[in-house]
Amino acid sequence: MVKRLLIALAVAALLPLTAQAQTSAFDALKKKNDQKFQDHKAKVENTYRGHREAVNKQFEEALRQPWSKKSGKKAVPTPKKKEKDIPPVVIKDKDKQTPPKDKPIVIEEITVVPTPGPEPTPTYPIEEVPVKDQKTVEFTIYGTVFKVRCPGAPAIAGVEENQVADCWSALSGADYDNMLVDLLAQKKSRSLCDWAYLKVVDKLSETVCGSTSAPEAVVLQTYILTQSGFRVYMARDSRRSLHKLVATDYDVYKYPYVVVDGRKCYMFDRPDDKSYYVMGKSFAGTVPMSVLMVKENSFATASSDPRDLKSRDFPAASVTVSSNKNLMEFYNDYPESFANNDGTTKWRFYANTPMSSIASEAIYPKLKEVLKGKNDFQAASILLNFVQTAFVYEYDNKVWGRDRAFFADETLFYPYSDCEDRSILFSRLVRDLVGRPVVLLYYPGHLATAVNFSDSVSGDYLIVDGQKYVVCDPTYVGAPVGLTMPGMDNGGARVIKL
Repeated sequence: MVKRLLIALAVAALLPLTAQAQTSAFDALKKKNDQKFQDHKAKVENTYRGHREAVNKQFEEALRQPWSKKSGKKAVPTPKKKEKDIPPVVIKDKDKQTPPKDKPIVIEEITVVPTPGPEPTPTYPIEEVPVKDQKTVEFTIYGTVFKVRCPGAPAIAGVEENQVADCWSALSGADYDNMLVDLLAQKKSRSLCDWAYLKVVDKLSETVCGSTSAPEAVVLQTYILTQSGFRVYMARDSRRSLHKLVATDYDVYKYPYVVVDGRKCYMFDRPDDKSYYVMGKSFAGTVPMSVLMVKENSFATASSDPRDLKSRDFPAASVTVSSNKNLMEFYNDYPESFANNDGTTKWRFYANTPMSSIASEAIYPKLKEVLKGKNDFQAASILLNFVQTAFVYEYDNKVWGRDRAFFADETLFYPYSDCEDRSILFSRLVRDLVGRPVVLLYYPGHLATAVNFSDSVSGDYLIVDGQKYVVCDPTYVGAPVGLTMPGMDNGGARVIKL
């Protein structure tokens, strides 16, 4: 008995020592593994840095080669409408009383949907560089403050090939890595589209260099954009000024361009020269700029005065909305574009841009409450009447002096809108609140919509990809779902898929 007690006491005495030894062993193993991870991380970062340095060195050597002479192409002006704008029509009471009957319409021409390319991303990850008390540059664009670590303006001796390459070499050092880290982080956190990022980079270069057109500013812009994954070139004109050339697979109105490697490369500073000397090698792994906006650009909010909007025939569909004036300023700067040599594709860019949170949070809860318990047809009928009757119609030429399509937010902001603006807004509301597919219908001088319903709905309809779409015209004031506005020529119409 005594012997067993002594053994138990001995084991009890050893337990803390054993636990302590196990803890020490675990701590040692953890420390060893942590060190292995840090060593591996440093090795990977050094590898990425080494690859980036190699690619930048190759690009620098390409910059030193003689630049090729290329013709400058004049900007394509925004086309003037060949056809007359068709004014809105108010449905007659007798026509409103008769339910629409099923009537197939044939629209043979369907606009080809542009294929979106990959999003620009850095060829290699860009890591933080430990720098004590690094200078920070602060600037404001679209009412939004950006803070970026930047050592200052790069030095440049001139605009000849070797001088530009020397400037590039200076930028390629680790001193400017934190600038890229900050820009890319804010691009991601604010969901900036490609155009928004270009404007931010231009504003940074203006702040650092004193001008967006100074040679060092152009090299800085090109460096930032290429490191961020954008395919960008540089050109020198006869006045010995430098310009960045931004490649894109879309056609952009109002900006001159140069064709490099079979692709249009736009000069957004709008120079006007007959020819340019262009460096002809693209930075490895870069892709053309897109004009699509698939997420909301999160600029700081500057609320406009509230606006009351109310459906005439469904008074419960009444909302009050404010807009973000900073976003309106950005949209006003946005380039008008099209794809596949087809001008009708431009409306897809507007219709597929999501509504801003400030607008959707103001109107969607109220509209959802009104639509609660309604089927697709009933919900679309309410939204159609809301868009038909809550807005004041006016021609673009009278208001803007030219054709000017609106994003959905702009129709909620500006006091006047036309058929294309209403169709874009209606398509957005139906997709977001009813969850049904919509197509746009382009008639010479007019834009309408058609909706694919889950249940059988009568009226003028067309078949798109084997599915029935019923006409809904936001400019045929008071008309129910299923009626085409009088005077429309289906033979000259086109379907624009969203």
